[in-house]
Amino acid sequence: MATFTDAKQRTWEIPHFDPFIIADVKQECSVSIYELPQKLSEVNELFQNIPLFANVLWVLLKEDCAGRKIDQREFARGLIGGDVLKDAAEAFWKELIFFSPKNLRELLTKAEKQVDSLQAKAMGNIEKRLTENLNKLFGDLPELPDSIPEA
Repeated sequence: MATFTDAKQRTWEIPHFDPFIIADVKQECSVSIYELPQKLSEVNELFQNIPLFANVLWVLLKEDCAGRKIDQREFARGLIGGDVLKDAAEAFWKELIFFSPKNLRELLTKAEKQVDSLQAKAMGNIEKRLTENLNKLFGDLPELPDSIPEA
């Protein structure tokens, strides 16, 4: 099972999708996990619709939340900040791939690798343009660090 850590440093494990989970998400969120692997644009829309995605996560994790005595509002507060939603989306995506039939799973894995490659190239281009524009404005600047320490 794929995991992510929320803003309150709680680790969550996305359960494998079974018929009961699929039915619960469909009933409570009007999202068909069963159909998502064939409709990648809907996966993207789900990840962009933060309230809906948070609700899907809640349905997937509410049994775990009950065991931890965490209500829906407290769970949602943990989704705010940093890369939590991105990490949760990646965990959900991994479970979606695991859930998919083999031939589709192979295609989704290839698509994921291509997206990762495109994102890396795009970030490199953004960094290059940012440095060029800043240099035009302020003169030569030192190379940007790989990470910026938090204040």
